Amino acid sequence: MHEWKPEWDKRLGQPPFKERRFGIEMMERVEERIRTAERSRLRSRWSRTAAFVLPAMLVLLGVGIWFGSHAAYVTAPDPPGPGPVHQGGGTIQTGIQPGDGGNYDWWGSPENETREGSDRTIVTLAAALMKREIGIWGGPSPEIWAAPDVKQPLERYDVSSPWVYEVYVDEVNSIKDNIEMDNPDTGSTVYELRLMLRDSIPMVYEEAIEVTVSNDTRMITWIELMTTDDMGTPLDEFEERDSR
Repeated sequence: MHEWKPEWDKRLGQPPFKERRFGIEMMERVEERIRTAERSRLRSRWSRTAAFVLPAMLVLLGVGIWFGSHAAYVTAPDPPGPGPVHQGGGTIQTGIQPGDGGNYDWWGSPENETREGSDRTIVTLAAALMKREIGIWGGPSPEIWAAPDVKQPLERYDVSSPWVYEVYVDEVNSIKDNIEMDNPDTGSTVYELRLMLRDSIPMVYEEAIEVTVSNDTRMITWIELMTTDDMGTPLDEFEERDSR
């Protein structure tokens, strides 16, 4: 080590030293400045990277969304058309829906004349009810009965008065056979029909029957009277109530 020389103090008083020695305190300040500079450079690198990567990611995301929406638009299937009615736990191959019905002209329309399957049977039954051709007391009767006694509950409608003038479908349900659950030709289709009757007084009567049609033979296997109306309602009162 060299000994301190007096002229060194003189030199320290001249620029650039000005009597400031490079001691521990100055070293700490230098180290702090170095760390600050390193952090600044690191932030600068991250800023430049983010400035490049973020716009690129946004562009890729936008392109992906556009292609996805365009593909979904191109491949979107057409909305399904009217299908089978689903009621009562089964699939029913029927075109007649709850709420359908009307007078003899409605049931005899060209659309109903071309009905098939169990619907064809119900169209035939509705026409027979309004024409009073059930055949309980003889006379014409459609061939829609699985057995002669099936039509016996319709005895009250095979008379001259009151007569059925309108028939409406309130419900359509299915009964499936346990053996072939997936075969639409097995089991039965059950129609709940609302019958409107009138007489010459004039009075209006509203009754309901349940008709079971075999999906295999298209024959009526069961008929049940659901509700009957022996009192009736005056025609003007009924029309006023119905118009509300």
